Amino acid sequence: MKKKSAKEQASGLIFVGCMFIGMALGFLFGNVPFGLFGGMGVGFITMGLVKANAKPQEEESYVMEEEY
Repeated sequence: MKKKSAKEQASGLIFVGCMFIGMALGFLFGNVPFGLFGGMGVGFITMGLVKANAKPQEEESYVMEEEY
């Protein structure tokens, strides 16, 4: 299984964070669906920007150690 890079992991957290901020704003202004969709839109755009700016990582070789 391929290990996710730090940028890929961060982009997922950024998306979820934007979604929750949008939901909170939706509750605040009395329109939760609008807040959720707005937060998801901002999250997708931000996630795309983070992934686009990520530098490609070199393949790391992992050696499995035997347990005795």
